[in-house]
Amino acid sequence: MPIVTNTSIPSPTQEIVYTPTLQSTPTIVIEEKCIKIEDQVLSDLQLPRVWVIGEANPYLEDIETGKKIGIPLKGTNVLSSDFEGYAVSPNREWFAYIDQYIDGVEANKRILRIINSSGESLPMDFWSENFQWIIGWADNEHIALELNKTSITHQKIVILNPFSGDYKDITPTWIKDFHDLDPYWIPQIHYSPDASRAVVVADRKFELRDVQTGKILFRGKNVDTLPDLDWSSDSLELAIVENAWKHLYIIGKDEYLLKLESQSFDTSAGFYGVWWSTNGQKLLFGVGGLHFFDLESGKITNLCFDDKSIWTRDIKPLWSPDNRFIVISAIQHHSVSPERSSFNLIVDFKEMRAYKLPIKSIHYERLAWLALP
Repeated sequence: MPIVTNTSIPSPTQEIVYTPTLQSTPTIVIEEKCIKIEDQVLSDLQLPRVWVIGEANPYLEDIETGKKIGIPLKGTNVLSSDFEGYAVSPNREWFAYIDQYIDGVEANKRILRIINSSGESLPMDFWSENFQWIIGWADNEHIALELNKTSITHQKIVILNPFSGDYKDITPTWIKDFHDLDPYWIPQIHYSPDASRAVVVADRKFELRDVQTGKILFRGKNVDTLPDLDWSSDSLELAIVENAWKHLYIIGKDEYLLKLESQSFDTSAGFYGVWWSTNGQKLLFGVGGLHFFDLESGKITNLCFDDKSIWTRDIKPLWSPDNRFIVISAIQHHSVSPERSSFNLIVDFKEMRAYKLPIKSIHYERLAWLALP
């Protein structure tokens, strides 16, 4: 596990340029929507098609037909669900995942596998790398991978076309600067899906860097670990929390930046969790409860539910391929007993209604939402 120390971040050879210029937040109009929760999904509600369900013995489930297809794992029967354990292509048709082989308590192999939403696995025999992490899908035909992540001196970043077998090494030279400062310290780095930009955390700061040039694009403060952040699937927008959870920045490649402050939301709580919609036009985030930000209209909606015994859990929500629905992990406290029940909630943003979705257990959460080819 990377450890943050007081080691200073190496300065790039280029002059530091802080861009984009901060823009003041427009007057925030928060609309509160208390949504009624139905016990069952309406029979005529058409949901986009395929779930990926479960870390243990994971499988695809066709929402319309109920057909289940197991996801092949040859190492353990548990899907690697860490920060870089799986990723969905922008068109939502392909699911890339890491198959871990465990020797004792540690993984000795991390094999890349890819399956489509119809259950067809992509032949990957040509790819001999056996210890890798998924950065994300750069586009619908290329996937960015981090090889030998635990070693600064041997770490590589590659862009792989799994359909043709072609790949390109794009390992940035500035990563080696960290090894020169401290050979035993590994910085925390989170790349955009296409590996063009990266958030680097060290010395209670984070820096947004251009991966190829090392140029610092933006610097934040007061962070002890990798802050809550999310990249849009096209890598154009970054949402990131900084300054002890007081600020939420939205940073784009076109030098657009928007800053939200927690004090604007009538709560003493800070920001937690940020999750982009499939098309990058909507953002779900937490600050004293869940909020839904429509970037096109500029409207922020405070999501609340009519049943106050239901609490949402801080697990990454799933956006539907058509951006209309989200699935949220939830628990319900029962007033007459200490028992709690776990389930998923599906929220329909078009109709502003919510429905309960049963789960087998917390080990069988819905992990991804795919579209049919």
